[in-house]
Amino acid sequence: MNGIDKVDVLDLPPYRPAKAPLTIEHVSALLRRNYTQADIARLSNCSKQAISQFIERHYEVLHPLIDNTDYILACKLKGKAIEIINSIDSEDIKKSNMLQKTTSFGILTDKYRLLSGQSTENLAVDGALRSIHAQLFKLPAPVEPIPTNKPHKKYAKQKR
Repeated sequence: MNGIDKVDVLDLPPYRPAKAPLTIEHVSALLRRNYTQADIARLSNCSKQAISQFIERHYEVLHPLIDNTDYILACKLKGKAIEIINSIDSEDIKKSNMLQKTTSFGILTDKYRLLSGQSTENLAVDGALRSIHAQLFKLPAPVEPIPTNKPHKKYAKQKR
């Protein structure tokens, strides 16, 4: 089986006509689908050496586009998290002490809000803390000078 048989024909990126320059989008799409450089060369109407040089020249841009290790790790972690959550039954919850229950509740609520695109920052607590901070570090009001009935002397008399 050669690399071209790896995906369905409908899933292929657009065919690159001869004389058209290679593009990062075209090459990264094929690399992301695990095509070899030889397969990419065949599909792109150019030599394997041209593909190799293109990848070397544009490695800094191509690498983040084709690196899917974070995605794979995230999928594995999600699977484990679901497995752990599904293994918790009511007996496990009953055995937990109050601290464990409230800590779990807080973490699960925070992660649920994060995954559903909602804010995880507690704005009410943040506002209250800012108010307390402002009260604690408030500068006292400036003291007004006490008015006197004596005329103010600009210069002191010199002693002789």
